Amino acid sequence: MQPRITVIIPAYNMETTVEKSIRSVLGQTYKDFELILIDDGSTDATPAILDAFPPIDGRVRVIHQKNKGLSESRNVGVKNARGEYLSWLDADDWMEENALEKMIGAIDETGAEMALCNYVNIDLAGKRERRYPEAENTVVTGREALNYLLIRKITQALWANVAKTAFYRTFTFPAGKPFEDVYTSYHLYEQAKKVALVYDSELLGRLVRPDSISHVRKIAQRVASCTAYLTRQEDLSARIPETEPVFVRANFASLLLELRVAVFRDTRAAFSAHRGEIRKICRYFRARRKMALPDAGWQAKLEYFFLTSGSRIGFY
Repeated sequence: MQPRITVIIPAYNMETTVEKSIRSVLGQTYKDFELILIDDGSTDATPAILDAFPPIDGRVRVIHQKNKGLSESRNVGVKNARGEYLSWLDADDWMEENALEKMIGAIDETGAEMALCNYVNIDLAGKRERRYPEAENTVVTGREALNYLLIRKITQALWANVAKTAFYRTFTFPAGKPFEDVYTSYHLYEQAKKVALVYDSELLGRLVRPDSISHVRKIAQRVASCTAYLTRQEDLSARIPETEPVFVRANFASLLLELRVAVFRDTRAAFSAHRGEIRKICRYFRARRKMALPDAGWQAKLEYFFLTSGSRIGFY
């Protein structure tokens, strides 16, 4: 019998956290789901931990593969999903016991094709931060949700969503590229007519690690992040031109300043190794200065000129 929801947990060397993630799914109040666990060639105890679950719960399927990276793990998960809807969970995060019930309930009540939930970020010291300050649930159009994504009002991450599995089968995750969720999550909102935003409770716990790729302040990671965002926007601009000024105005400061911080903290050799990519990123924003600063004075324009020069001196 086809399950209503497929939950997928990709894991690579996550022996200290993955069992908690799995048990959080198996403990859901909503039971009409299957759980696919993907071992991406782990070299620690992760494979044994995953294999211990099928005898306990028949809804669990384990897939072992050679190490191919997160994108390929996601592609394998989508290929094997049997549920009408699909949900992700990182192997160091966890679901509250009513997470699936609340999200599929919001979908059923509103007629939406996907739901996005509120969650809490928790650092290694135990400090908690609620992601969305809003406390009321609401429904927006897919186009509104896409604009929210562009201005970072909702997360790029896939694990906060429950969405139609059919949506995922219209694209593939880019092999070998970090920030695969930036490259792909916007396709979900493009296809959805309605999106349910479940803000009234924190349904996921997200462990924030200082060594995660989204927090590392190295030039290589910041260049990869900027490249993902610009590649996404180039695709959107070709089909929905009006999204470009929305994206540029909302993102030029954060992307350029994150890159600037990495230039300060990383080495000259790292800057030289990525000089061409940095110049490409800076040229993109320099050509769109009027979008970024429509009413700016001369001082802001001058600062923008140096920041988008693509040179080490300009960043300083």
